Amino acid sequence: MGSRANSSQADMHGKMMKYDQAVTKLNQRRLQSAYFPIVHAFKDASLSFTDNNGKSSQNAPLTNTWNLLAQLVQEKNTGLSDQDNETIGGIRLTTIPAKRKYAKHYLGDPQSLEAKNVCKQLADGAKAHLEQQFLTHMSLQIAAHPQEATLGGDPSKANKVRAYVDLKFCKNGAWTDKRLEIMNNTPVWARIFYLMRIGQIPEALKFTKAHEQHIRKTEPNFLSYFSSWVSNPDRRLSKTLRDQFLAEYNQRTREVSGAEGGFGAGSSHATTTNVDPFKHAVYKIIGRIEIQSKNVPVAIASMEDWIWLQLVLVKETDPALNHPVTNNNSSVSSTHDCYCLEEFAQVIPKYGESHFDPNGNRPLMYFRVLWMSGQFEKACLFLQQKPHFQVDAVHFAIALSYYGLLPSPKGRSSSTSLPSVNFARLIYWYTRLFAKSAPEVAVQYLYLICLNAEAPPPQLGQNQVTFCHTYIGNLAVETTSHEEILGNVRNNGTRIPGMIERDLSLIKLSNHREYLETIVKQAAERAFRERRLRDAIRLFNIAEEYDRVIAVINIELASSLFQPGSKQASSRINNDMNGSGVGPKGATVSLTASEDIFAVANNVLAHYDRTSTISSRITRKNRNTCALLLRLKTVLDLHEQGKNEQALTMLDSIDVLPTGNDLVQIIRKTEVTGAPKPRGVVNKAIATVRQVGNVPADSNGTNMPPLKKHSAANFAKAVLAAIKKAGGPTQQAGTNVDSPLVIYISWIGAAWINARNCEVTGWDYALVPYVSLALPPLIATEKAARGSPETLNRLQQPPHPSASTQYHTNSSPV
Repeated sequence: MGSRANSSQADMHGKMMKYDQAVTKLNQRRLQSAYFPIVHAFKDASLSFTDNNGKSSQNAPLTNTWNLLAQLVQEKNTGLSDQDNETIGGIRLTTIPAKRKYAKHYLGDPQSLEAKNVCKQLADGAKAHLEQQFLTHMSLQIAAHPQEATLGGDPSKANKVRAYVDLKFCKNGAWTDKRLEIMNNTPVWARIFYLMRIGQIPEALKFTKAHEQHIRKTEPNFLSYFSSWVSNPDRRLSKTLRDQFLAEYNQRTREVSGAEGGFGAGSSHATTTNVDPFKHAVYKIIGRIEIQSKNVPVAIASMEDWIWLQLVLVKETDPALNHPVTNNNSSVSSTHDCYCLEEFAQVIPKYGESHFDPNGNRPLMYFRVLWMSGQFEKACLFLQQKPHFQVDAVHFAIALSYYGLLPSPKGRSSSTSLPSVNFARLIYWYTRLFAKSAPEVAVQYLYLICLNAEAPPPQLGQNQVTFCHTYIGNLAVETTSHEEILGNVRNNGTRIPGMIERDLSLIKLSNHREYLETIVKQAAERAFRERRLRDAIRLFNIAEEYDRVIAVINIELASSLFQPGSKQASSRINNDMNGSGVGPKGATVSLTASEDIFAVANNVLAHYDRTSTISSRITRKNRNTCALLLRLKTVLDLHEQGKNEQALTMLDSIDVLPTGNDLVQIIRKTEVTGAPKPRGVVNKAIATVRQVGNVPADSNGTNMPPLKKHSAANFAKAVLAAIKKAGGPTQQAGTNVDSPLVIYISWIGAAWINARNCEVTGWDYALVPYVSLALPPLIATEKAARGSPETLNRLQQPPHPSASTQYHTNSSPV
């Protein structure tokens, strides 16, 4: 059981890969505005797959269905190769676009003459397919019974019909059906009918003329009617001849009702005992009589025969029947003779799938019937419900959309409610199967949504373009292959275009700027909303939104301040001290390739500072904040390594947290700081540290007796409790006794108490700027931690310190 399932999955994967290659080739031709035989390409993809697995016979119905579509759209089997030099009218075929060939008329007013002509072509194509299929059937039957068929050395189609009729109705030299009219040992009506059945109309006329002498004995006017019908491009009688034909038909029916040789068989006026069924079928076709009776026993012997008869009778326009034919006891009138493709389509659902596939062994039969009746939307929706054919259903929909035969939702002008395939959603659903494993292939499929860009009305077409852009943006955020799809920027500033940027015309974008605004920037905004900050940095950089890059880097840097140091801390410090920068070296390395946000920030800042056109677009606030955060990170890394004196020296050089008693300087540094939450946290922490240090509430510490040395460890737990009480970040967000925020406040507090500096205002002004800087990312992290487990796992895992920072009671960090 398991092996069969694995084999089935492997087969499905193989089929998808073959289709992928055809879609890629299609898009290459679209870029060239060139012809591409998409139906034959998809058929060949299915053939190559089935042949390699020895299953071609099992998939014959699928191949036949592709053949049917090729005949419906009149697609030539050429141009698959770029070297194909076939021409039409002196123009190389591969330069003739076929895209959206029928869209204008088929998707427009269904009652227009142009739309009727498209329906006529579709019906003619389906009929031609059934005729070719029946010719193949005849050939197989003759080949299976060569002695009985006696084909001889004449391979002509007329001789094949003769052999087939003999094989079917002649046994041991005797004709088995007594209703056949035999003339000169030839069942003439059967021969005429089967020549018509394989589409050999000129041959049928030629045969009729050859047997005119015998036919005139019973039907003196038949040759005249038949010749006129054959010579008419629409295969119809003129109004005068048809009136005469119908009058004669009704008169003869009454006169010879039930008599041998009569041609009224099958009508309400005649018995069917002694009437040649093929004669009745021929007359029904030529005169379009008794349209309401849609079958002729014996002549119409299979489901395919019945569909063929309907398609022969279908006429989109019939000016010859604008008025009724009136005659006493006549059952024929123009109201019964109107029969178009849409009316044929209305008959099919009344029977349903079970009628066309009663044994369940022809899963594509109903699908084909829906196609042959012009119900493409219903056909695709039907096939999507068949698990074994869902991949094929997607590609049938692509081919139909390519030719403009698949209306978008609410896209077809009609007063009736028609089923519709949401092509954009169908393609997006399909790409989800392999978007992560093969994103470049998924993009090729998403390009196809814009096949409907010109769908009427204009707003509908623009909606399809918007869907395409949105889905591509979603893929860009979700994939790890940013560089291949969207492009990238190297360390030396060189821009590397991605595949989408090379294919802009396929998604209705005109230039590089439109691409950045429509695809890349929107993807970056989504990544930022979802807190996928590393992706947002990369995408904003590609989108040339440089100030946004720095702003997002600042958020990441601020968050990193409260995470334990990495193994790269030492090398980062050395590089920073030496001014040599960090991160991957080399012009071919992506500017944002490093996993270390410190390295990314340094790389980006260095590149932006070197490029005046970029640096001029970055606000001073974001630039200075980024530089400050980088220095603060270095301070914390030094502390992690126990290099506290170096840390303090660098902290003092940063000049963001005043440590002296210059009130003017303190006020100047804190003018921009007034957020209530950071100030509340600091006030609580200050009060706690003063309490632990036994500093009276009315004292600034200057009149205190000598104090014993205090350490940060003495204050850490109390500071942490104060932070939480003031509404600061919780332990979930990584704030604990070992967190840099707690360590810093405790550290500074201990140092100031030891220095007999206990002025509340000074502490407030000194610590609030730092907490203001540090608290927002912690609060954001805390909110994420309170979200769903899925959100937490995707956005940020809670940090786990690898080692607790040690404090010594007999030493001060100062």
